[in-house]
Amino acid sequence: MARFRGNQGDGQYDGPILTNWPPEGLRLLWRQPCGGGYSSFCIAKGKAYTIEQRRAQEVVVAYELQTGHELWTHAWPGLFSESMGGDGPRSTPAYAGGRIYALGAQGFLQCLDADNGHRIWSHNILSEHNAEAPTYGVAASPLWPTTRSSC
Repeated sequence: MARFRGNQGDGQYDGPILTNWPPEGLRLLWRQPCGGGYSSFCIAKGKAYTIEQRRAQEVVVAYELQTGHELWTHAWPGLFSESMGGDGPRSTPAYAGGRIYALGAQGFLQCLDADNGHRIWSHNILSEHNAEAPTYGVAASPLWPTTRSSC
């Protein structure tokens, strides 16, 4: 399972930390142009998943981890713009049980097949609960309890 703040959701990392950096820096593996926003990457099963703003859509994207090649996208209408905080989605997707869970800045929660990006289900958590978007957009990353494997 890959999730926000690490496998246990506690922000802890117990693995080795590289301390002998080469003077010229690390070798760049790949570079890929991407849409705007503040989403980080969720890394799972050889893929890097994120949410980007591409014109008037929020887009979940899967990149091949070793090459940066775009594998699939899943888009929905959503142009979030806020003058103080900037434009685009804010949350980082989560991975569990072969699925990607992504929450857009306007409250669209998507459950996608992690292999191909096909939608399994989606909900607008704001409209379904008669709520308004916060000033800076919905920014919470989906969290997944460690005791469950999928929904």
